[in-house]
Amino acid sequence: LVPSSNNDLLVKSSFVTLKPSTMAVEEELAAGGSSSLPLLAGLGLVIALIVLALRFVQKSDKVQTVTETKTKSGSAGGKKPIDNKVTLNPQADAAYLVNNLRPDSTPLEILYVIATTPDTVLVSSKHIDMAADLREKKLAHLKEKENEASHKSMEDVIDDDGWAEDDEEDADAKAAKKAAEEKEKEAKRLAKATGKDTTDFNKVKLEGIDEGVLGQNWVVDNLTKMGSWPPPKLNDTIVKDKKFSDNGNILGPLDHPGVRRNLIMTMGRLHAKQLNTHPELIAAGPKGLIDPTYFQA
Repeated sequence: LVPSSNNDLLVKSSFVTLKPSTMAVEEELAAGGSSSLPLLAGLGLVIALIVLALRFVQKSDKVQTVTETKTKSGSAGGKKPIDNKVTLNPQADAAYLVNNLRPDSTPLEILYVIATTPDTVLVSSKHIDMAADLREKKLAHLKEKENEASHKSMEDVIDDDGWAEDDEEDADAKAAKKAAEEKEKEAKRLAKATGKDTTDFNKVKLEGIDEGVLGQNWVVDNLTKMGSWPPPKLNDTIVKDKKFSDNGNILGPLDHPGVRRNLIMTMGRLHAKQLNTHPELIAAGPKGLIDPTYFQA
């Protein structure tokens, strides 16, 4: 199991591509030396590889399903559906990396800077919006089911007492009911054919809504127990003083939802072995108790 979403693809691909290079930088820092030229050359190579990785990921088909919107809206309650696209800007990412990495940047600092590049935060924020929209739909679905169950229960009471014997459905009412059922089935088939939302909310399990489901909060709890949350030495890096915009609010890295998610995924990736072999996660997998807005199989 690995963190899900296109955002994870962006962050994960960068990390996998750059892991050997960050190790090389760490070795050079440990080795020291009288000249800064080897460090500058090593850091330049790291930055070049980061930029290439970001450009490759941003041009991939999977990430291009996420292009152009700056609005935040849901689809429940008559609101506009969320556009699952954002505009990617590789040049902004490259400038951010060049401006924030230094010859003495530690491997952890390099990872934190990668996790907070503009495109990475933008994609992550979009997935948070989409997850929130899914949660809203799930809650509305559960509320509707609760109302239906309550109505059915009342009908059962009426039928048991014989109150409805004189009000039996006539032929026209039965025909209308059947027509409504057929119309609903046709609407579902049309929605599926046209790519509209056909989510089966009985199968989608979300942390905090469905009992026993594991997701981002579970990961944070376990990272905290490991001593890896909040992110180690974050306050010793340039990222700690960064400010990020969220709906007009200027927030620090651990307060901004998109940045926070990326940092959680970063630490989760570094502790993937401990998390993926955790008994609770192993037990939850076969039962389908995995939040798809964070994990994917």
